[in-house]
Parts: sequence; C-alpha cells; structure tokens
Amino acid sequence: MSPAVSRLRRLSRSRGFLIAAAMVVGILVLQMVTTVAAGIAATRLSEDAARDTFSYVGDLTAERVARYAEAARDVVDGTTAQIQRTPEIETTELLGSIYQRLVREPSVRAIYVGRPDGSYLVVRRDGSGFDVQIGAGPGEATVLRDYDARFKLLGETEQVVDYDPRERPWYLQGSAGGGTQWTDPYV
Repeated sequence: MSPAVSRLRRLSRSRGFLIAAAMVVGILVLQMVTTVAAGIAATRLSEDAARDTFSYVGDLTAERVARYAEAARDVVDGTTAQIQRTPEIETTELLGSIYQRLVREPSVRAIYVGRPDGSYLVVRRDGSGFDVQIGAGPGEATVLRDYDARFKLLGETEQVVDYDPRERPWYLQGSAGGGTQWTDPYV
C-alpha cells in the first residue's frame, strides 16, 4: 500500500470520526434542548392546570356560599316578618315557627332573636335535636331546653347565664339599621 493511499484512509477515518463525533454532540445538544423545552412547557401547563383548578374550586365555593347565605336570608326574613306582624308573639308559637324554618333550611345552624330590653331567644341545632335558650336579660335566669328532632321537649333547666345579646355583633349590627343586616362571620 502506498503512502498516499494510507494517508487517504487515515484522513477518511478521521473525517468519519469527526462526523460521528459531531452527530453525537448534535444529538446530545438536541436532547438537552428538547428536555429543557419540555420542562418549560410542562411547568406552564402545570401552572395553567393549577390556575384552572383553583378557579373552578373558587367558583364552586362561591356558589355554595351563596346558597347558604340565601337560605339564611330566607330564615331571617321569615322570622323578622313574623315578629314585626306580631310583636307580642308568644314564645312557644315563635319557637314552633323557628323550628319549622330550621327544618326547611338544614344548612342554617341557629337562629338568634334579641329584643331591645336585652331578652333573647336562641334555637340551635344540636346533633339529632335542638337546644333552646330563653333569656329574660342580663343577670336574669335563662331557661335552657332540649328538644328532639321532632321538637318534642326532652328537658328543661334554669340557670343564670352571663350573656347580653346587646353586646354581640349580630345584635349591634341588626339594631344599627333597618331591614336585614349582615355581620362578618364570627362563629
């Protein structure tokens, strides 16, 4: 073999190695660029998906809160209208109508009725029944009653409860203006 042919073969092999090395480097660079681009795209898609999820959950929550607020407004408006029609309504009659409102609107947990003299009435769900507080005013004996789910009286006690509704946010807000007044949540 002549030295010229041998030299050509070495050049040819060197060129082949260079081309192969360039292809390997090119493939590696292409893979790295593709991986980085895919990572960026995945991050953006993930952020978009999270944003869509939060938006959906927010809309759903707002819808549920609006339903609960509407139920509470119906109960408050009905109780207010009844008391305005009959300011001297008997406690037992008022209790019966409040019970019916709570049965109709299971999302409402309790109804508080405060009067200008500091007397008050609270009807609250308690497990499978209802608790009722009937207060004559601050420092006076408060009647505590337990009712079952059908509003049958289970028991009654009296005790002095240091509770003045005139100091509570719901009472202050309600007495400050006409119509239904809403406080910030505090329970």
